Amino acid sequence: MSNTEGEMYALSARSPQFKWIQDFSSLDKVFTITPGNNGRVYVTVPVRAIVLALDVTTGNILWQMNTGPLSTSGCAPVVDSNGWISIGSLDGHLYSFSPTGSLKKFPRAAELNSVVQVSPLLDCSGYGVYISQTEMEGDMSHIIGEYTYISALKPRNSVFTMLVPSTVFIY
Repeated sequence: MSNTEGEMYALSARSPQFKWIQDFSSLDKVFTITPGNNGRVYVTVPVRAIVLALDVTTGNILWQMNTGPLSTSGCAPVVDSNGWISIGSLDGHLYSFSPTGSLKKFPRAAELNSVVQVSPLLDCSGYGVYISQTEMEGDMSHIIGEYTYISALKPRNSVFTMLVPSTVFIY
């Protein structure tokens, strides 16, 4: 669980104390928490386009990786049955990270002006990931401080793709 000050807590089932507390306020106070299936919990900080993997037992950060700019503060990744975490970006790519933090970056559906505005979904087997890439007639990006903001202009079409991050197989 988390609070509005950028801290994340793990509760102990056997005592009234916290197992651990992790402070992310130096990154941002708004983040999403995604449970993993491999002894990890994932934290996404949308304003900084960062994904972190934490050990659920200790709260230690195992790895931290950057993605492209994310669409909303509620943008959430999915974790497949192989333990890969995948998140779409406004740069048109799907970023998939192995349980150890290795990156596989899946290409855009169109060469230019393609965005992933919605979170990916798992297929019924739990191994495949569906993504929706929208080709735009144009986009504008501007950098304010250390943040990149992208404004998408008028959708042209959408491409739906299913892929398996661990094997890089695209259907």
